[in-house]
Amino acid sequence: MIKLACPVCRHELDGVTYGCEYCPQFVGRLVDDVPDLVVPHQLLDPRYTFEVGRYDDIAAAGPENYAGYAATKPEYRARLWSALLKEQAEFVDVGPGFGMLEEVEQDKRWLALDLSTGFLNRLKDRWPERVCVRALAERLPLATGSVPCLVADSVFQSIVDREAFLCEVARVCDGLFLFSVAYGWNYPRRPQQGFDVTWNDERVVLRRYLEELGFSVEFQWINLDEEVQVLNRDSGDYVLIVCRKESLS
Repeated sequence: MIKLACPVCRHELDGVTYGCEYCPQFVGRLVDDVPDLVVPHQLLDPRYTFEVGRYDDIAAAGPENYAGYAATKPEYRARLWSALLKEQAEFVDVGPGFGMLEEVEQDKRWLALDLSTGFLNRLKDRWPERVCVRALAERLPLATGSVPCLVADSVFQSIVDREAFLCEVARVCDGLFLFSVAYGWNYPRRPQQGFDVTWNDERVVLRRYLEELGFSVEFQWINLDEEVQVLNRDSGDYVLIVCRKESLS
């Protein structure tokens, strides 16, 4: 069962609380009625400030006014992800955006994590009873080994420290990890040594790193315009990476 934890000391939190009794330096808080479990000092990094403002602006615009949203094929991606989650009873969504996946998986238990309160407030307005938490991908406020399935659609290339994110996923996830990289939009602005995503060959640092973290790895290239799986990056604009903990693969 998915459990929240202090992002500083990792102690499990009893439900959605706004601080950790074992960690005096961390005091959780509410931001626009959304529990905020971001480690405050990390937001001093200007790269995070940029991300917060950028995504709050997109959330405020809404999907109907966000240029290029239709080109991301949200309906097709929702069907694609829904099929992958068919056997899952619950999942954590890192970077849910406008709630594409949550809309089609309302019968499942899900928890949404995002740095943007704009996106989280949209989800809370739609599903007030669900748990939506403000958090950093690099400091997941989740208990170790408590997540059977974690998804991150088209956000990997926007994460400031992608290596730290993958380490956090390996810590909390005890089953299926699904993430994607999109080439048609949201392309990475900050290449990170060893974790850039402009690959053709699957035998790259990313695959090896995930395997070292205990995952088996499968790449699925997608052509979103034609809504079909293809052989490689040259004929696709979206790649889905399916990772399973070795004990479950």
